[in-house]
Amino acid sequence: MTKANDADLTLPSVVAALPGNDNGQALVLTLIFHPCTARIGEHAVIDRQKTNDWTLGRLGPLFSRGEGAAQMPLEDRHVSRRALEFSWSGDSLAVARPDDSSRCRVSGRELQDDVILDREQLRSGVPLMLSHTVVLLLRLMDGVPLAVAPDNLGMCGNSAYMHSLRQQVTRAAANDVDVLIRGETGTGKELVARALHDVGPRSDGPLVSVNMAAIPAELAAAALFGAARGAFTGSDRATTGYFRDAQGGSLFLDEVGDSPAEVQPQLLRALQQREVQSVGGRIYSVDVRVISATDAILEGQGCDFKAALRHRLGAVEIPLLPLREHPEDIGELALLMFNSAAGAGNASALLPAEQSGERNIAASCELFHRLL
Repeated sequence: MTKANDADLTLPSVVAALPGNDNGQALVLTLIFHPCTARIGEHAVIDRQKTNDWTLGRLGPLFSRGEGAAQMPLEDRHVSRRALEFSWSGDSLAVARPDDSSRCRVSGRELQDDVILDREQLRSGVPLMLSHTVVLLLRLMDGVPLAVAPDNLGMCGNSAYMHSLRQQVTRAAANDVDVLIRGETGTGKELVARALHDVGPRSDGPLVSVNMAAIPAELAAAALFGAARGAFTGSDRATTGYFRDAQGGSLFLDEVGDSPAEVQPQLLRALQQREVQSVGGRIYSVDVRVISATDAILEGQGCDFKAALRHRLGAVEIPLLPLREHPEDIGELALLMFNSAAGAGNASALLPAEQSGERNIAASCELFHRLL
């Protein structure tokens, strides 16, 4: 039997859909780098119910962006037809490289002998490099994208997490309620706030962004609710404040966990009554949607954030995961940033492409592998 036939026989056991398995998890291969960069982010799902052994190579498995999308094998001429062979043994996965296959790295190391990947490694994600041209992430996951997202809402990534996040944002936006976004620095809180505004019923109104951590405590009330002329030293004219600036639209309170304690009762009143009182002036009705974001702890012992305000801010709460918990998106995010930097620096010729020389492809492959 020829090597081509060996590889071809493995194809029916690997499908680019979510068949599920006995514990509700799926083993997913995600393309982190490919010479055809448009394919970065595609995935294939390994169906353990159908087979215990499978092969990764030039002709299989089939990758796609989700259910209903076109399916294609790697089709890179540098990748062997049978690059790596996998076999389940309980919850562990054995990985072997056939003697005549191209060079491969598993978890950052050149594969010489068979290796065993345990469940913990598979849950964290195992980087694979094939022939210095393709980088993949092998990961045991609770779910994978079932369909191509009709709109990415300005948020990059094709992981199951990103698809779920877009669905949460779309549902929350339609309800026109106040939203609290929680997550570490760098998880995309401002992008989510922008998406909530843009796809919601207030998209024609303003989106006013305020960094609560940057407002001095003594100026917070005037900045948020406005001030009458002469209300305090130096106020030579009346100001409207951020709440009234956002009338008919959305007010984004970034770093809301850093709101001064003195202004929190007034914030609570503004949210409950949709009224604000300018410093030294009258009361105004406001029609705004408040979107808040924080990486701070808002509840528990030692926290001075008012419980009632915390409750009122989060009519809907959207938690954001750090990138380390959805590493499938690293390739697409890196490519987006490189494209942006290259465009700004008039250096698009440095970007990887199918027609790039082998050395350039190998260098790009190494870079994406290190990022992963």
